[in-house]
Amino acid sequence: MNQNKELLIELKSILKEENIVLDSPMKDHTSFKLGGPADIIVYPTNYEEVKEIIKLCNKHNESYFILGNGSNLLVKDGGIRGVVIKFSKLDKVEVVENRIIAQSGVLLCDVSDAALEASLTGLEFACGIP
Repeated sequence: MNQNKELLIELKSILKEENIVLDSPMKDHTSFKLGGPADIIVYPTNYEEVKEIIKLCNKHNESYFILGNGSNLLVKDGGIRGVVIKFSKLDKVEVVENRIIAQSGVLLCDVSDAALEASLTGLEFACGIP
């Protein structure tokens, strides 16, 4: 594990401890089930946390990687150095009149379902896409 100790301390000041995972195998986060460990995976729960995580990575000169659902992603056996920012907890979707507002961690099929429930068209193609 190569992560910067000061970065880790500062991440713990903005995220709950359960939203910081060390040395997690990327095979657990991708559809192909391949890949070595990520140094740090963080799960922000709001956009302020995302902003602060990126600021900290830049401050500590640490690389970061934004991870969605991990579909069709190949990760080398050596894993990912730095911080993986996984958006899975940014999963709110809202229908406002004839618009859908979805956070970046929402699965496309869930956005499609919300459109269907609200009788909105245009996302039919997305049903079944991971």
